[in-house]
This record gives sequence, structure tokens and C-alpha cells, in this order.
Amino acid sequence: MSTGEVLSEVNGRPVFVVRSAFAFYRDVGLGDQGPDVSAIQETLERLGYSLDVDGHFGSQTEAAVRQWYSKNGYTPATRDGGAHDGSSTSRSEPGQASPETGNESEAAPATSEAFIPFSEILGVTVLPAVSLGELAVGTAVGVEGETDIALGSTTTTVTFEAVPADLTSIAQGDEVSIDTGGSVVKGTVSSIEAIESGSQDESMEGQSEQDDTQSRSTVTVVPSEPLQMTSTEVRVVASQIVVAEDALLVPAIAVIDRGDTHQVVVVSRSDGEFAEVEVTLLGTLDGKAAIVPLRPSSLQEGDQVRVGSS
Repeated sequence: MSTGEVLSEVNGRPVFVVRSAFAFYRDVGLGDQGPDVSAIQETLERLGYSLDVDGHFGSQTEAAVRQWYSKNGYTPATRDGGAHDGSSTSRSEPGQASPETGNESEAAPATSEAFIPFSEILGVTVLPAVSLGELAVGTAVGVEGETDIALGSTTTTVTFEAVPADLTSIAQGDEVSIDTGGSVVKGTVSSIEAIESGSQDESMEGQSEQDDTQSRSTVTVVPSEPLQMTSTEVRVVASQIVVAEDALLVPAIAVIDRGDTHQVVVVSRSDGEFAEVEVTLLGTLDGKAAIVPLRPSSLQEGDQVRVGSS
């Protein structure tokens, strides 16, 4: 499946899969803004809907969401106009109003606004993907500690082993370059898994060699386009983005745009109150933002910032 498709149906409602570097955490509708909105807009644009990818959920995005649901055979959840605080106050109960029911009495009023409940959208780092198993009708989902659906790659992957020193500048979701010797293809790090230490061979020479084996990890990279090969050696290159040494890293969803180039973060103070702190946004990558406070003393390393507010 590809980004924007229905992964599954739970209680009569769709669960859409969207390529995103982070998990969706809130309902999204008119008035909301942030990288989660951008991820949805990029998906809708890729599906052919007309809208601006600007990180602001406006009327264009709302109209595209309605079409997106309708095309897949569902009626979007709606809420009263003006409920722009990310709440899930809905005027239509999910699962009760759908195109095939024909029951107009359950349809939302004309003044209602379509929004996407966070329970109906799933962020996946690497797409396209294929489902490696199926859920039987009636199966309970969302059970803690259990996997509902496992997704696998649909294309050739690149795997290699590395020691911790080689992984200081690479993380899951990072974009890397794959040099095949004849061309360079972009790829995404889909997983970094530590190699479990098995029984050690008594003939292994030296304790340092044992320690090195135990601390290695297997890295899997999914190319952005099919590689014209099956088994050969390639070179994987990871690039670092260097920002100012005094920059602070916060979740990208904690940075609020107040118009023009004015950004703020909401900081928790020792007295339990919250305060807005003006910052300069240096850049974002993989769900994190590098910021510098306009007043150095207003934000320090270790401060707690609020996320999901606008």
C-alpha cells in the first residue's frame, strides 16, 4: 500500500496510512497548523487534490479531506464550526453516517467542518509497504504489547552492520544516499536493531573482539526507487545538518507560528504556569526543530515545552 490508502477498517471507520516521520498525536481540522498538517497536505497533493502545502489547515485542505474520505467510501467526521482547538467534538458519530446508508437525518449540518480524528490516521516512516499478515473480523486491536499489523518493504533493501561509533549521526527515519557505483539513489533508514549476542565461540580470539560483536547493530535502508540489482555491495552515505552550537532542540510540533516570521514555544515554569517565549526557527528535520530564544535567559536546556497547542 501507498500513502493515503486505507490500511484497515475499525468499527466501521477507516484507518488511513500516511508517510510521516512521526506518529500523529491529535485530531486535525480547520485552524490547526504544524508538521502533522503538512504531512497530510503532502499526501493529499500526491493523491491529486488541489491545495497549498503550507502547514495550515484551511478551507482548501478541508475540502480535499472531504473528497479523500468520499472517494474511499466514507463520510468524514465533522465538528461544529469554530471548534479549532484540536478537540474532537463531532457532529456526526463515526461509523453511523456513510454514503451507502442514505439516511439523511444522520448527516452533519451544512455548517459543520470536516476533520481527521487521530484514531483514523497512522503515520508510517517508509512507504510503499506491504502487509505481512491479516486481521480476522472481530479481532481486538490496540492491545498493549501486541502487534496488530506488520508492514514490510516492497522493494530491495540495503542492510549493513555497524558499531555505535558509526551510528552517532544516523537515526531511524533519516534520509541517506546509496551509491551503487553507477548512480546515487536516495533512501530512508527504516530500522536500526541491535544484534543480540548469542553463544560465543570458545575459539574467538580476545575479549575485545567479543565486545565488538555484541555491540554491533543491523541497519536497514529502503531506497526511494527500485535498485537494479539483488545482491551486491553499495556505499551508504549519511549527511549531517549543522546548526548553531547554542541552538536548542524541541519537537517541531511545539513551535507555534504567530504570523510572518514570528514563532513562539510555550514553556512550563516552576510555578506551574505557562509562558510564551519568542524564538527564531533555524530549521526542522525528522520531527525536531532547532530554535534560538530571542532572549537567552527565557529558555534554557532542560525546560519543558508544551506540544499540540496553537
